[in-house]
Amino acid sequence: MTLILRDIEGFVYEEVAEMLGVNLGTVKSRLVRGRACLRQLLLADDAERTRNASATLANGPYQAQVSQGEEA
Repeated sequence: MTLILRDIEGFVYEEVAEMLGVNLGTVKSRLVRGRACLRQLLLADDAERTRNASATLANGPYQAQVSQGEEA
């Protein structure tokens, strides 16, 4: 919720703290942890997409033609 209120909704730190009923330091620490978690999720998703794209290219319909020396 902290990440959404601050980074997506655009509230300032003090407003987020008031809305959530927590200290300003708590908002800042939650943002650091939330951003790090989001970063890891996005990097993992990107890595998965890259693996899937590589597998698709390696096993795709054009692979047989390239293997036989034809241009795709």
